[in-house]
Amino acid sequence: MFEQIISGLKEGRMPLRPQLKMWLDVAVTKKLGVLKQPYLFWQSDHKINPSAAHLLWAAILLEDPDAVQMVKGIITTEMSEGVAAGAGKGSSKDIANAVDTYVASLVEEFLGFGPDESFRKELVRRVDTAFLVA
Repeated sequence: MFEQIISGLKEGRMPLRPQLKMWLDVAVTKKLGVLKQPYLFWQSDHKINPSAAHLLWAAILLEDPDAVQMVKGIITTEMSEGVAAGAGKGSSKDIANAVDTYVASLVEEFLGFGPDESFRKELVRRVDTAFLVA
């Protein structure tokens, strides 16, 4: 599903908000279900375990700061569980820095979807709105 949205963005088309909101709600529900499982049982199939990147991009397109914060929490959980499963000793500060770096890279990738300067400006505006913290 989200691959179609990305293709549309690359062609200069924004997704319809109601469809995107519904997709995000379903995808977050699936993702949270996966996160409740032990790390070793997490599925790699994106139909079962949606990509955190896709969740973040949908939250940005919806200009939803609450959804962005929720997705950042999901990414934090994924990274924390990955470190724990690998018997890593990453501190919470290390994980927080890794999350911030990863989110910044996802935003840069997202902005690259704009086919022209005016469309990229709209994407930047949505990023700015989505990352507003009340």
